[in-house]
Amino acid sequence: MHEKFIEQALKQVEKTLINKIDQVDDLRLFVVWSCKTLQNSKCLIGNNLTHDYFEATLNGNDKEFYLDHYTKVSNTHYKLED
Repeated sequence: MHEKFIEQALKQVEKTLINKIDQVDDLRLFVVWSCKTLQNSKCLIGNNLTHDYFEATLNGNDKEFYLDHYTKVSNTHYKLED
């Protein structure tokens, strides 16, 4: 069920991005991270065209998944202190 969930989450992210942006010819989606715990699954999905990323969560009991959509606001680096 985990692989099927990831496949369907990728399709839903693709639909969401196609509705959001005009130029999607070069759209590539990638799963950054995924895990399965008991009957539940979760994955993080990124793309090459926007600063958006998605978190998909499968509720295995109800066989439904939720998709959270995030936009990166900033990327700040800090030195690690000794």
